[in-house]
Amino acid sequence: MKFSKTILAAALIMIAGTSFAGKSEFGDMCVTGLAMGKEVPTDCSINTMVGDKMYCFSGDAPKKMFMDDQAKMLMKAEENFKQMSMKKK
Repeated sequence: MKFSKTILAAALIMIAGTSFAGKSEFGDMCVTGLAMGKEVPTDCSINTMVGDKMYCFSGDAPKKMFMDDQAKMLMKAEENFKQMSMKKK
């Protein structure tokens, strides 16, 4: 019985992890990197929620930079993300 509960718990954790994958803004790119005009992929293990949106970071230092001036970083990241997306089409 204990083994069954362990298997069930592991399965639920995997499902929960999968349901959040790719749910961040900017396609799991580092929001600070985008604000600086760079595409820096992340695994979203370092992230923060702003309202109902999750933003990912490539490290603690980029997260701190974002937290120091969220409005400016988001504005620049959105602009750069749109430009980068347009170039890929």
